[in-house]
Amino acid sequence: MTNPSANHVSFRSAVSDRNVLPGWTSIQGQPDRLEVQIDVDPADLSRDEACLLIEAWVGTTLALQSVLPMRVFRTPDPWCVFLPAQGRLHLRAIDLQPSPPFMAGQWITVDPTAAPLSVTRVAVKFPDRLPRLMPRS
Repeated sequence: MTNPSANHVSFRSAVSDRNVLPGWTSIQGQPDRLEVQIDVDPADLSRDEACLLIEAWVGTTLALQSVLPMRVFRTPDPWCVFLPAQGRLHLRAIDLQPSPPFMAGQWITVDPTAAPLSVTRVAVKFPDRLPRLMPRS
């Protein structure tokens, strides 16, 4: 459930007043059930090679996919996406800068019995240092 902004280019959540990523409402024509609020740690906003890969799955079908560089989250207003009742979200944090590159993922499955327009928050925090891989002996 969203309200168009004054310039009609983007949408804001009527629940939280967050920016809604373009295209992330009424996926496959289904009503929105869950608002997923994405909060990136401020220390990670300067990662030039980092991004989030966000996928919406309805059943076994990949319904929507977005790659979001960290600069998207440098705006003063926070962001969110919406999922339908039978939806799942796969969120991956990727940073190509360290060697080896870093990638971590998290699945969120919507409970079909959840109240309409329930809210969950996802905190994204990259590790300060990655563990060094030890060669096998």
